[in-house]
Amino acid sequence: MECCESVITKLAKTNSGNKCLLGIGMPGIKSPDQGGIMVTNNGPRVPRFLDILEHRLRLTGLKFDPIQKLENDSDLCGLGELYGKNGSFRGLKNALYIGTGTGIADAILLNGKIISFDNIGAWMPKSWQLKNENGIPIEKIISHKGMMMQYSKKTGISFHRLEKDEIYPELFINTDDAVDIRTNFVDTVAWLIFQRVEKLFVKKPTTTFNRIILGLRLAQLIEKIPELFDEIKLSVKKQIRYSQVLSQTTKKHYLQKTLIFLSKLPHAPTIGAGVSACQNAE
Repeated sequence: MECCESVITKLAKTNSGNKCLLGIGMPGIKSPDQGGIMVTNNGPRVPRFLDILEHRLRLTGLKFDPIQKLENDSDLCGLGELYGKNGSFRGLKNALYIGTGTGIADAILLNGKIISFDNIGAWMPKSWQLKNENGIPIEKIISHKGMMMQYSKKTGISFHRLEKDEIYPELFINTDDAVDIRTNFVDTVAWLIFQRVEKLFVKKPTTTFNRIILGLRLAQLIEKIPELFDEIKLSVKKQIRYSQVLSQTTKKHYLQKTLIFLSKLPHAPTIGAGVSACQNAE
């Protein structure tokens, strides 16, 4: 809460004293009035989040329009990619976004519109609900935080120490201590992409993704270690080629084209928050 207040008040100082239009997103299942967080794997559980935040902001003297609702941070990634200047969803009809940080961000574009994973239905489950064949949540395998926790357990170095010393996955993923972490990371990211492709086909057999985007910390890690990207794409294509679910036409679509890209917008959710605030104010 203090962090949100601090960021908003600092940004407001650049607004020349004009009334602010605010958009904000957080992970977790929201309250019925969309003003709080009821359940979350990563982050605070605050049922009256917006009430408390708005009260704190008013005490600072900040002028702002009421915040309409607390958005899903994953949806904001999609909005940022759709409306951002260099957004990877621009001009597309159907696309998928997977980003990682403390957790996993899921966004999907269908028929040119962002469809929230909160409303899409059980046919396309959220990443944090998925487990691998060993029953391990994939969030613990491929998220930035999850990889650091694995490395902490492997080496005995506390998670706090890793954070303090800025020992992030890009620094340890190629070490001898992280061989399994790397292998599981590549396999699981590829498996997640493949699962999304198959799930879309089962629900909408004539619909395919025009593009699949990897963003946030996931993109940053791959940019620093490009061979990870090659391994992920190779694994995805192999799974698609031998799929017992996909049609030959769908396989051809995914195998003959380069469809997996890295996001060019590390601040996609921030852009999406601004878009959301404007849309909610209309």
